[in-house]
Amino acid sequence: MNHFAHMTTTSQPSVSSNSKLSSKSSQHNSLAAIPPMMSTSDQKFLDWNVGSVAEQFTLIEFALFKAVDLREVSNQAWKSEQPKKTAQNVVNIFNRFDLVSQWAATEVVMAQVQKQRVAIIEKN
Repeated sequence: MNHFAHMTTTSQPSVSSNSKLSSKSSQHNSLAAIPPMMSTSDQKFLDWNVGSVAEQFTLIEFALFKAVDLREVSNQAWKSEQPKKTAQNVVNIFNRFDLVSQWAATEVVMAQVQKQRVAIIEKN
């Protein structure tokens, strides 16, 4: 089941076969809205290669961190009255963290059997 099919973004990075991130998104396009790899009826989280999952997460999150400007972190600009104007890229990182956390929790609770839930949590 695709739990995040409703989420869209204006710019999505693409990862080529040699695993290089090739995104030309501007700093204000939100990579945070890109869903993490999702389970489908044909492919389950437990079947995924842990190294590949980690690599894909790293590529996406590297792009988010790389986009942050020093002005966005100085004086905690993300705490301003208009954080989307003063620290959009930091906000994107926060949003991505929330999305991945929600996805991870969803993967666990969607498992029908307790043994599967344990296996998902312990996957390494």
